[in-house]
Amino acid sequence: MKKKNVIKNIVCGALSLCFTLCLLESCCNTSCSESKAERDSTECINKASGCDKNVVGKCSAEASNYKLYPTENMWMFIKLNTVNGKMWLVQYSTEGGKSCFQSKLNDQSLLPENAPAIAGRYELTPTQNMWNFILLDQIDGEQWQVQWSFDEEENMVVPIL
Repeated sequence: MKKKNVIKNIVCGALSLCFTLCLLESCCNTSCSESKAERDSTECINKASGCDKNVVGKCSAEASNYKLYPTENMWMFIKLNTVNGKMWLVQYSTEGGKSCFQSKLNDQSLLPENAPAIAGRYELTPTQNMWNFILLDQIDGEQWQVQWSFDEEENMVVPIL
């Protein structure tokens, strides 16, 4: 009896995997077959996520060079250059004029020397502290604490070692 249940679980698991791979195949517009499903699953996942199958983490031409991240302050965003890690604070206003501005948060490139310029390399993640984000280099895994403030002298970007 136990043997039948084990075999049944293995078959159900294999069918579930095949179904998942077929879903990925339809997203990728590739022709995955059951015999090569394991090999093609990585390729399908990479295509579905916009990554080049030949370079792990390399983002496609569809990735943006710049991305805006909202802060908990409804008027303030962080603009990130996803290629080199440079950042700016962007404040907008319904009144325009002096209430709208952009100021530097980090004007130094974080891109390692001789590294390829790849859109989507850097990404910000908010923390539970509204003034802090974590910046992640999605290719080599380096990370920085990003602290923003209305007082430019209190802004900082420091590596997390």
